[in-house]
Order: sequence, then structure tokens, then C-alpha cells
Amino acid sequence: VLQGYPGKCGNIHGHRFEVIVCLRGVPPLNEEGVFRSMLIDFTHVKEIVSPIIEELDHALLLGTDSSYSRLFDALKPFGYKVIRIPNHPTSEELARYLFGEISERLKAWWERNYPSLSQTVFLASVTVYETENSCARSET
Repeated sequence: VLQGYPGKCGNIHGHRFEVIVCLRGVPPLNEEGVFRSMLIDFTHVKEIVSPIIEELDHALLLGTDSSYSRLFDALKPFGYKVIRIPNHPTSEELARYLFGEISERLKAWWERNYPSLSQTVFLASVTVYETENSCARSET
């Protein structure tokens, strides 16, 4: 819901988003001090990203700056999945939101798995495709 938007996106509607996550950095050293052959196993990237996507999947996204608080309050007690996204729930804001969430969780994952190593793998960008040809990107 894009409050105040004069077009059809001002109504409650859905999307089938596709999210592309891009990493940058240097492969971490192994126990012998030799660089590993990859930045991070993509299985771990999936472990980091999937819970965030699951949280947003099939949810009604409302902007934090909208006056739809009453709608949020009315739907939550009935078990509806309603998520507040900073500002408006556009692809641009969703990309920014995902970038922040994934960055934080990647850092926490690194600290748990490589507590003695400085982080060498970072999030470079998150791209959110709203359609096959329309996307928004948030990057460092």
C-alpha cells in the first residue's frame, strides 16, 4: 500500500519480488593461514537471507510513515501477517531494508563462525526485482 499515491499502487496489491544478493571481499584464511577458495558457502548465505524473506513472504507491507496504524492494529489480532517497512513499501525502500537486515545478519554470522578473524566478506548490493524488467538496488 502506497499511501497518497494517485495510481493503482495506492491500493492494497501484491507482487512477486525476486531478490539478488551480491557479496564482495576476500576469502577468509583457513586454519593453516591459506585463503579458502570462496568468500562464503552459498548455503550460509541462504541461512542468512531465507529467514528475512520468509518474514516478508505473503505479508501486507505498510510504510512506517503512513497513517495506516489503525489498519495494522486491526489486522494483527486476527493473525494477518503485516510488516512495517521504513518509509513507503516501494522496491527502493525494500532494497534498502533488506540491505540493512542482511548486512547485520552477515556480520553476526561472521562473528559466530570466525570469532578470531576480522570480517572479510561484506554485502555489496541487494537488488529487488518487482517485474522482469523493473528493479531497485541498494549498495555500498
